[in-house]
Amino acid sequence: MKRDVRAARKRARVGGGQSRQDQIIIPDDQLTPDALAARYGLAPVGRRPALLPYIREIVRWLPFTVMLGTSRAASKNRNSYLGQIWSFLNPILNSLVYVLVFGLLLDVSRGVDNVIGFIVVGTFMYRSFNDVVQNGGRSIRRNQNLVKSLPFPRAVMPIAAAVSEAVMLLPELLVMLIIIKVSSAIPNMTPVIWDWTLILLIPAVILLYIFSLGVAFMVARVISFIPDLGNLLPFCLRLLMYTSGAIFPVSRYFSNETIQNILSYQPVAVMLDLVRQVTLSESTIPFTWSHWLWATGWAVSFFTIGLVIFWRAEARYGRE
Repeated sequence: MKRDVRAARKRARVGGGQSRQDQIIIPDDQLTPDALAARYGLAPVGRRPALLPYIREIVRWLPFTVMLGTSRAASKNRNSYLGQIWSFLNPILNSLVYVLVFGLLLDVSRGVDNVIGFIVVGTFMYRSFNDVVQNGGRSIRRNQNLVKSLPFPRAVMPIAAAVSEAVMLLPELLVMLIIIKVSSAIPNMTPVIWDWTLILLIPAVILLYIFSLGVAFMVARVISFIPDLGNLLPFCLRLLMYTSGAIFPVSRYFSNETIQNILSYQPVAVMLDLVRQVTLSESTIPFTWSHWLWATGWAVSFFTIGLVIFWRAEARYGRE
Protein backbone atom coordinates (compact mmCIF):
# COMPACT_ATOMS: atom_id res chain seq x y z
CA MET A 1 0.00 0.00 0.00
CA LYS A 2 2.80 2.43 0.91
CA ARG A 3 4.49 1.82 -2.49
CA ASP A 4 1.25 2.63 -4.35
CA VAL A 5 0.70 5.78 -2.31
CA ARG A 6 4.21 7.02 -3.06
CA ALA A 7 3.73 6.26 -6.76
CA ALA A 8 0.41 8.12 -6.82
CA ARG A 9 1.96 11.14 -5.15
CA LYS A 10 4.86 11.09 -7.62
CA ARG A 11 2.50 10.96 -10.60
CA ALA A 12 0.47 13.83 -9.11
CA ARG A 13 3.43 16.21 -9.28
CA VAL A 14 4.61 17.94 -12.46
CA GLY A 15 8.19 19.05 -11.95
CA GLY A 16 9.93 19.18 -8.59
CA GLY A 17 9.97 22.97 -8.36
CA GLN A 18 6.29 23.69 -9.06
CA SER A 19 4.13 25.34 -6.43
CA ARG A 20 1.25 23.59 -4.66
CA GLN A 21 -1.26 25.41 -6.92
CA ASP A 22 0.44 24.02 -10.07
CA GLN A 23 0.28 20.39 -8.91
CA ILE A 24 -2.06 18.07 -10.80
CA ILE A 25 -4.45 16.03 -8.65
CA ILE A 26 -4.89 12.50 -9.95
CA PRO A 27 -8.62 11.72 -10.28
CA ASP A 28 -9.99 9.04 -7.99
CA ASP A 29 -10.90 6.75 -10.87
CA GLN A 30 -7.25 6.60 -11.95
CA LEU A 31 -5.89 5.52 -8.55
CA THR A 32 -5.31 1.94 -7.49
CA PRO A 33 -7.62 0.64 -4.72
CA ASP A 34 -4.81 0.83 -2.15
CA ALA A 35 -3.92 4.40 -3.10
CA LEU A 36 -7.59 5.42 -3.09
CA ALA A 37 -8.07 3.95 0.38
CA ALA A 38 -4.97 5.76 1.62
CA ARG A 39 -6.21 9.08 0.17
CA TYR A 40 -9.40 8.89 2.23
CA GLY A 41 -7.80 7.45 5.38
CA LEU A 42 -9.46 4.05 5.10
CA ALA A 43 -8.01 0.97 6.84
CA PRO A 44 -8.73 -2.74 6.35
CA VAL A 45 -11.44 -4.21 8.59
CA GLY A 46 -11.44 -7.58 10.26
CA ARG A 47 -7.75 -7.49 11.09
CA ARG A 48 -6.27 -7.79 14.56
CA PRO A 49 -4.36 -4.64 15.54
CA ALA A 50 -1.00 -4.77 17.25
CA LEU A 51 -1.15 -5.17 21.03
CA LEU A 52 -0.01 -1.67 22.04
CA PRO A 53 -2.40 0.15 19.65
CA TYR A 54 -5.11 -2.22 20.89
CA ILE A 55 -4.45 -1.19 24.50
CA ARG A 56 -4.54 2.48 23.47
CA GLU A 57 -7.92 1.88 21.85
CA ILE A 58 -9.20 0.27 25.06
CA VAL A 59 -8.12 3.37 26.99
CA ARG A 60 -9.80 5.63 24.42
CA TRP A 61 -13.05 3.70 24.87
CA LEU A 62 -12.95 3.80 28.68
CA PRO A 63 -15.67 6.51 29.01
CA PHE A 64 -18.05 4.33 27.00
CA THR A 65 -16.99 1.27 28.99
CA VAL A 66 -17.68 2.94 32.34
CA MET A 67 -21.02 4.28 31.12
CA LEU A 68 -22.04 0.82 29.86
CA GLY A 69 -21.02 -0.86 33.11
CA THR A 70 -22.70 1.66 35.41
CA SER A 71 -25.93 1.67 33.38
CA ARG A 72 -26.16 -2.10 33.61
CA ALA A 73 -25.57 -1.97 37.35
CA ALA A 74 -28.34 0.63 37.70
CA SER A 75 -30.78 -1.43 35.63
CA LYS A 76 -30.26 -4.63 37.60
CA ASN A 77 -33.28 -5.70 39.70
CA ARG A 78 -35.31 -2.77 38.33
CA ASN A 79 -38.26 -5.08 37.57
CA SER A 80 -38.59 -6.25 41.19
CA TYR A 81 -40.54 -4.51 43.97
CA LEU A 82 -37.48 -3.94 46.16
CA GLY A 83 -35.28 -2.85 43.26
CA GLN A 84 -31.68 -2.12 44.21
CA ILE A 85 -32.30 -3.27 47.78
CA TRP A 86 -31.71 -6.76 46.45
CA SER A 87 -28.12 -5.74 45.76
CA PHE A 88 -27.72 -5.67 49.56
CA LEU A 89 -30.05 -8.54 50.43
CA ASN A 90 -28.57 -11.11 48.04
CA PRO A 91 -25.04 -11.21 49.55
CA ILE A 92 -26.46 -10.97 53.09
CA LEU A 93 -28.84 -13.90 52.59
CA ASN A 94 -26.16 -15.85 50.75
CA SER A 95 -23.73 -15.38 53.66
CA LEU A 96 -26.43 -16.22 56.21
CA VAL A 97 -27.10 -19.58 54.56
CA TYR A 98 -23.41 -20.54 54.60
CA VAL A 99 -22.97 -19.34 58.19
CA LEU A 100 -25.92 -21.47 59.35
CA VAL A 101 -24.92 -24.59 57.41
CA PHE A 102 -21.12 -24.58 57.61
CA GLY A 103 -20.49 -22.38 60.64
CA LEU A 104 -23.15 -23.62 63.05
CA LEU A 105 -24.60 -26.95 61.87
CA LEU A 106 -21.45 -28.57 60.45
CA ASP A 107 -18.95 -26.56 62.53
CA VAL A 108 -16.17 -26.66 59.95
CA SER A 109 -14.29 -23.70 61.43
CA ARG A 110 -11.16 -25.74 62.30
CA GLY A 111 -9.67 -23.19 64.69
CA VAL A 112 -10.98 -20.01 63.06
CA ASP A 113 -11.36 -17.27 65.71
CA ASN A 114 -14.42 -15.60 64.19
CA VAL A 115 -16.17 -18.06 61.91
CA ILE A 116 -18.95 -15.62 61.02
CA GLY A 117 -16.51 -12.96 59.84
CA PHE A 118 -14.46 -15.61 58.02
CA ILE A 119 -17.48 -16.88 56.06
CA VAL A 120 -18.93 -13.42 55.41
CA VAL A 121 -15.70 -12.10 53.89
CA GLY A 122 -15.26 -15.28 51.85
CA THR A 123 -18.79 -15.31 50.45
CA PHE A 124 -18.91 -11.57 49.67
CA MET A 125 -15.56 -11.55 47.90
CA TYR A 126 -15.97 -14.86 46.11
CA ARG A 127 -19.43 -13.87 44.90
CA SER A 128 -17.89 -10.76 43.34
CA PHE A 129 -15.16 -12.82 41.66
CA ASN A 130 -17.77 -15.33 40.47
CA ASP A 131 -19.98 -12.63 38.94
CA VAL A 132 -17.11 -10.93 37.11
CA VAL A 133 -16.00 -14.23 35.58
CA GLN A 134 -19.52 -15.37 34.67
CA ASN A 135 -20.78 -12.08 33.25
CA GLY A 136 -17.47 -11.09 31.69
CA GLY A 137 -17.00 -14.56 30.24
CA ARG A 138 -20.41 -14.48 28.57
CA SER A 139 -20.25 -10.82 27.54
CA ILE A 140 -19.23 -11.47 23.92
CA ARG A 141 -21.98 -14.04 23.34
CA ARG A 142 -24.61 -11.89 25.06
CA ASN A 143 -23.74 -8.80 23.01
CA GLN A 144 -23.41 -10.33 19.55
CA ASN A 145 -25.50 -7.60 17.90
CA LEU A 146 -23.33 -4.86 19.38
CA VAL A 147 -20.13 -6.72 18.52
CA LYS A 148 -21.24 -7.22 14.90
CA SER A 149 -22.52 -3.70 14.32
CA LEU A 150 -19.89 -1.42 15.88
CA PRO A 151 -16.09 -1.25 15.48
CA PHE A 152 -14.54 -1.12 18.95
CA PRO A 153 -12.03 -3.21 20.93
CA ARG A 154 -13.94 -6.30 22.05
CA ALA A 155 -12.19 -6.22 25.43
CA VAL A 156 -14.63 -3.43 26.28
CA MET A 157 -17.34 -6.05 26.92
CA PRO A 158 -15.59 -8.01 29.73
CA ILE A 159 -14.26 -4.77 31.23
CA ALA A 160 -17.77 -3.28 31.30
CA ALA A 161 -18.99 -6.40 33.13
CA ALA A 162 -16.25 -5.91 35.73
CA VAL A 163 -17.17 -2.22 36.11
CA SER A 164 -20.80 -3.19 36.67
CA GLU A 165 -19.88 -5.64 39.43
CA ALA A 166 -17.50 -3.12 41.03
CA VAL A 167 -20.26 -0.51 41.21
CA MET A 168 -22.53 -2.97 42.99
CA LEU A 169 -19.75 -4.14 45.32
CA LEU A 170 -18.95 -0.71 46.79
CA PRO A 171 -22.09 -0.47 48.97
CA GLU A 172 -21.81 -4.19 49.73
CA LEU A 173 -18.41 -3.60 51.31
CA LEU A 174 -20.02 -1.32 53.87
CA VAL A 175 -22.60 -4.00 54.68
CA MET A 176 -19.81 -6.58 54.99
CA LEU A 177 -17.89 -4.42 57.47
CA ILE A 178 -21.02 -3.85 59.56
CA ILE A 179 -21.70 -7.60 59.77
CA ILE A 180 -18.09 -8.26 60.75
CA LYS A 181 -18.26 -5.68 63.53
CA VAL A 182 -21.61 -6.99 64.79
CA SER A 183 -20.23 -10.54 64.88
CA SER A 184 -17.71 -9.38 67.50
CA ALA A 185 -20.56 -9.05 70.01
CA ILE A 186 -21.62 -12.69 69.61
CA PRO A 187 -20.37 -15.03 72.37
CA ASN A 188 -17.41 -17.28 71.46
CA MET A 189 -16.49 -14.99 68.56
CA THR A 190 -13.17 -13.17 68.78
CA PRO A 191 -13.71 -9.37 68.74
CA VAL A 192 -12.57 -7.63 65.57
CA ILE A 193 -10.24 -4.69 66.23
CA TRP A 194 -9.41 -2.58 63.20
CA ASP A 195 -6.19 -0.63 62.76
CA TRP A 196 -4.43 1.19 59.93
CA THR A 197 -4.46 -1.92 57.73
CA LEU A 198 -8.19 -1.42 57.10
CA ILE A 199 -7.34 1.30 54.56
CA LEU A 200 -5.74 -1.45 52.46
CA LEU A 201 -9.17 -2.97 51.82
CA ILE A 202 -9.62 -0.97 48.61
CA PRO A 203 -6.20 -1.98 47.15
CA ALA A 204 -7.00 -5.59 48.07
CA VAL A 205 -10.32 -5.39 46.22
CA ILE A 206 -8.62 -3.76 43.21
CA LEU A 207 -6.14 -6.65 43.02
CA LEU A 208 -9.06 -9.09 43.21
CA TYR A 209 -10.76 -7.34 40.30
CA ILE A 210 -7.62 -7.22 38.16
CA PHE A 211 -7.22 -10.95 38.69
CA SER A 212 -10.93 -11.61 38.06
CA LEU A 213 -10.85 -9.63 34.82
CA GLY A 214 -7.87 -11.63 33.60
CA VAL A 215 -9.81 -14.85 34.19
CA ALA A 216 -12.87 -13.32 32.49
CA PHE A 217 -10.78 -12.54 29.38
CA MET A 218 -9.73 -16.18 29.12
CA VAL A 219 -13.25 -17.50 29.69
CA ALA A 220 -14.75 -15.01 27.21
CA ARG A 221 -12.54 -16.24 24.40
CA VAL A 222 -13.38 -19.89 25.06
CA ILE A 223 -17.14 -19.40 25.46
CA SER A 224 -17.41 -17.11 22.43
CA PHE A 225 -16.33 -19.99 20.19
CA ILE A 226 -17.54 -22.99 22.24
CA PRO A 227 -20.76 -21.75 23.88
CA ASP A 228 -21.57 -25.17 25.37
CA LEU A 229 -18.71 -24.71 27.83
CA GLY A 230 -20.67 -21.85 29.35
CA ASN A 231 -23.03 -24.43 30.85
CA LEU A 232 -20.10 -26.01 32.71
CA LEU A 233 -18.79 -22.71 34.06
CA PRO A 234 -21.09 -22.50 37.15
CA PHE A 235 -20.05 -26.00 38.25
CA CYS A 236 -16.36 -25.20 37.82
CA LEU A 237 -16.73 -22.00 39.84
CA ARG A 238 -18.66 -23.80 42.57
CA LEU A 239 -15.90 -26.39 42.86
CA LEU A 240 -13.33 -23.60 42.97
CA MET A 241 -15.25 -21.94 45.81
CA TYR A 242 -14.99 -25.01 48.03
CA THR A 243 -11.31 -25.54 47.25
CA SER A 244 -10.36 -21.88 47.80
CA GLY A 245 -11.32 -21.56 51.44
CA ALA A 246 -14.22 -19.20 50.79
CA ILE A 247 -16.35 -20.90 53.47
CA PHE A 248 -13.91 -22.90 55.57
CA PRO A 249 -10.11 -23.20 55.80
CA VAL A 250 -9.82 -26.10 53.38
CA SER A 251 -6.02 -26.40 53.66
CA ARG A 252 -6.35 -27.50 57.30
CA TYR A 253 -8.17 -30.65 56.24
CA PHE A 254 -4.95 -32.06 54.75
CA SER A 255 -1.88 -33.15 56.65
CA ASN A 256 0.39 -33.16 53.60
CA GLU A 257 2.39 -29.92 53.62
CA THR A 258 2.66 -29.76 49.83
CA ILE A 259 -1.11 -29.95 49.40
CA GLN A 260 -1.57 -27.35 52.13
CA ASN A 261 0.77 -24.93 50.35
CA ILE A 262 -0.92 -25.49 46.98
CA LEU A 263 -4.36 -24.78 48.45
CA SER A 264 -3.14 -21.80 50.48
CA TYR A 265 -1.24 -20.07 47.67
CA GLN A 266 -3.52 -20.72 44.73
CA PRO A 267 -4.68 -17.33 43.40
CA VAL A 268 -8.29 -17.24 44.62
CA ALA A 269 -7.32 -18.34 48.14
CA VAL A 270 -4.61 -15.66 48.23
CA MET A 271 -7.10 -12.95 47.20
CA LEU A 272 -9.64 -13.99 49.83
CA ASP A 273 -7.07 -14.15 52.61
CA LEU A 274 -5.74 -10.75 51.55
CA VAL A 275 -9.12 -9.20 52.35
CA ARG A 276 -9.38 -11.20 55.59
CA GLN A 277 -5.98 -9.93 56.72
CA VAL A 278 -7.17 -6.32 56.69
CA THR A 279 -10.76 -6.81 57.92
CA LEU A 280 -10.51 -9.55 60.57
CA SER A 281 -8.43 -10.11 63.70
CA GLU A 282 -7.64 -13.72 62.87
CA SER A 283 -4.58 -15.12 64.59
CA THR A 284 -4.40 -17.77 61.86
CA ILE A 285 -4.36 -15.15 59.07
CA PRO A 286 -1.82 -12.53 60.20
CA PHE A 287 -0.99 -9.52 58.05
CA THR A 288 2.10 -10.18 55.92
CA TRP A 289 3.57 -8.19 53.04
CA SER A 290 4.64 -11.42 51.37
CA HIS A 291 0.97 -12.22 50.86
CA TRP A 292 0.60 -8.92 49.03
CA LEU A 293 3.48 -9.86 46.75
CA TRP A 294 1.75 -13.15 45.97
CA ALA A 295 -1.54 -11.36 45.27
CA THR A 296 0.11 -8.74 43.06
CA GLY A 297 1.98 -11.41 41.13
CA TRP A 298 -1.17 -13.47 40.53
CA ALA A 299 -3.22 -10.40 39.54
CA VAL A 300 -0.68 -9.00 37.07
CA SER A 301 0.10 -12.43 35.59
CA PHE A 302 -3.51 -13.45 35.02
CA PHE A 303 -4.52 -10.04 33.68
CA THR A 304 -1.61 -9.90 31.22
CA ILE A 305 -1.98 -13.49 30.01
CA GLY A 306 -5.77 -13.17 29.84
CA LEU A 307 -5.63 -9.95 27.81
CA VAL A 308 -3.12 -11.43 25.34
CA ILE A 309 -5.21 -14.60 24.93
CA PHE A 310 -8.34 -12.50 24.35
CA TRP A 311 -6.57 -10.09 21.97
CA ARG A 312 -5.25 -12.88 19.75
CA ALA A 313 -8.81 -13.70 18.67
CA GLU A 314 -9.91 -10.05 18.34
CA ALA A 315 -10.67 -10.29 14.61
CA ARG A 316 -12.82 -13.42 15.05
CA TYR A 317 -15.33 -12.21 17.63
CA GLY A 318 -18.81 -11.78 16.17
CA ARG A 319 -18.01 -13.88 13.09
CA GLU A 320 -19.86 -17.17 13.00
